Amino acid sequence: MEELSRYSVDELRRMRGLVEKEMERRREDYLRQALREVEQIAERYGFALSDLVDDIEVQHSHQQHCQQHNSRQ
Repeated sequence: MEELSRYSVDELRRMRGLVEKEMERRREDYLRQALREVEQIAERYGFALSDLVDDIEVQHSHQQHCQQHNSRQ
């Protein structure tokens, strides 16, 4: 890694901005890649990704309802 002490504060701020932008770009790339891979897995099992997401939301809602019901008893 480069020696950062040789840079001015302004240069370091500029580099920080560049690093943050690059990190966000990579995050977006990774999210798109992950989404493609999850869609392919869903298709392999005969589902659309939306089917799985909808089912997860229903199950989560049901679990919350059961937890609330059990906590009242």
